[in-house]
Amino acid sequence: MYVVLHHARYLLHEGNAQGFAIFGEDYSFLNLCGFYFLALFRFGHEAVLFFFVLSGFVIHLRQARNLASNPDTTKLNIGQYLIRRTRRIYPPLVAALVLTSLFDFWGERLNPAFYSGQTHYALINSTVHSDHSWTTLAGNAAMVMDCYTPTFGTNGPLWSLKYEWWFYLIYPLLWPAVRLGILTSTVLLAVLILVTRIVPHVPLLAVQVLPMMAIWWLGVLLAEVVAGRVRHVWAGLGISMILLPVLYPQLGSTFLLGLVIAMLIWAGLRLQAAGYSLKWLNKLHWLGGSSYTLYVCHMPMLVLMGAYLEAQGNSRLPRSTTFAFAGTALCVAICWGLHFIVERPFMSTSKVQQTKNN
Repeated sequence: MYVVLHHARYLLHEGNAQGFAIFGEDYSFLNLCGFYFLALFRFGHEAVLFFFVLSGFVIHLRQARNLASNPDTTKLNIGQYLIRRTRRIYPPLVAALVLTSLFDFWGERLNPAFYSGQTHYALINSTVHSDHSWTTLAGNAAMVMDCYTPTFGTNGPLWSLKYEWWFYLIYPLLWPAVRLGILTSTVLLAVLILVTRIVPHVPLLAVQVLPMMAIWWLGVLLAEVVAGRVRHVWAGLGISMILLPVLYPQLGSTFLLGLVIAMLIWAGLRLQAAGYSLKWLNKLHWLGGSSYTLYVCHMPMLVLMGAYLEAQGNSRLPRSTTFAFAGTALCVAICWGLHFIVERPFMSTSKVQQTKNN
């Protein structure tokens, strides 16, 4: 939801540079409140980093608990693991690529300038692109978008899915070292990251993915702390700092932000263990179940809405923030219904049951 609102705030509203900074005195009280509220959602990249840390934690937690209780017998069934990841990731992605083609085809005929970087809004011009070539489609299907090919059509957020997919593929390769100990596996990852920095002619995909995997690995370290394989959170932080020297300066600040995110998740888990809980979040469980479909499908929908609104407003986006909230709600409604078709049927029966129980 944070990422969707991050995109809606500049695709369905005139924003600050060409809007509020010039016409702020004309804003009604409600639009003023809406503008400042939407300003809270300007940290879209940071929200993706939060997801990376959380993903590493969730993926590794069960394995960490098994290793803590049965270190000699715990194994990773790589075949089943890859099948589960494929079933989880690809059906909604295929739907997203199809929907992107359809919405972009419609939008490019409705408002060509919006799709070709010719609007009054610099942020839209720099983020909305429309490449639908077969090579780009193949690159997105192979998870090398934003590396060897652009992201498909206007679906820019797919850049982060590339990283997530390759994190999933690299994790089993590190599994033997994980079994030996989290210190061993962290040192191995640090060495691999260092190789991408100092060895010439390393494939671009490795140069991009391996350093960012250090952020995902913070979630793995957190899982080790929660499972008890690392006895204290400060020990986990110490192990994680092995990665910092090989990241700086390229990703030093990003890695430190990842550390903060990991600590926030840990603090939340500690509060939960102490009996505190945000029970009202249970009412949003339906949204959590469809969040992946929402993530990969929302952008072309919002771009189409923005193209329509700009065309209706004589090349200007609305001043009212109502459209940003209404567009977000429409994306949520569409993707919630869509996830029953492209996401839910491909989840394992046990996972669906677990979701219901939770």
